Amino acid sequence: MTHTKGPWRFKETSARNPVVYTPNGEHCKTPHDDTGGKIAEVFGWGNKSHEQQNANARLIAAAPDLLEDLEAAVSYLEDNSRSERRRQACLASFRAAIAKARGQ
Repeated sequence: MTHTKGPWRFKETSARNPVVYTPNGEHCKTPHDDTGGKIAEVFGWGNKSHEQQNANARLIAAAPDLLEDLEAAVSYLEDNSRSERRRQACLASFRAAIAKARGQ
């Protein structure tokens, strides 16, 4: 894995540019530090509303969860046993990642 390990979090800031960060270091200047820090700052170029900037930042923050869940889905579908317990666990995780991406 070459990207910064998740989880990533979304934070709306007063400066109108929402921030995506790792939990252990909200606003440090090293964006690729696994111990915490800023991953991305979303700017409103063009005619992007603040609401749309926040939605974009939430989607970016959910990226590690969505990747992990997509990998779990592939693994589940490749597994011939497909137990009901594992299916329910996968679905719960998928729903949580979707909710995070949507800001729910």
